[in-house]
Amino acid sequence: MLLFVYGTLRKALENSCLLTNAKVVADIAYTNGVLFQTKYGYPAMLQGDLTVYGELYEITENMLPKLDELEDYVEGRKINLYERKTQTVFTNKNKFVAMVYILSNHKKDIVTKQIINGDWKEYIQSKMN
Repeated sequence: MLLFVYGTLRKALENSCLLTNAKVVADIAYTNGVLFQTKYGYPAMLQGDLTVYGELYEITENMLPKLDELEDYVEGRKINLYERKTQTVFTNKNKFVAMVYILSNHKKDIVTKQIINGDWKEYIQSKMN
């Protein structure tokens, strides 16, 4: 199964260790959405027509529980922080259907600032300089 990541799960970021055993499909990938910073210091993607950049991984079923825990997602629960959805993800070679964690509509109050360029890694690196 494929997973698109756009935030703290990306390479060299704080939660990338959860994908250590995942196969990298594409170091550079993108999908439709709108990216925001949250008041808790991590990113959140909402559905939309802009571009969000990230990475694409092939993961195993055994990896899902830890990823779901990180994203505060429980299948069938009505009040999740993120929802695990599937959507089209693009790379320079192909397009894929992958899972992506999208902020639940009822949690939109945690977003603070839109990340205009759609790239969390670039955004946090620019804040360090």
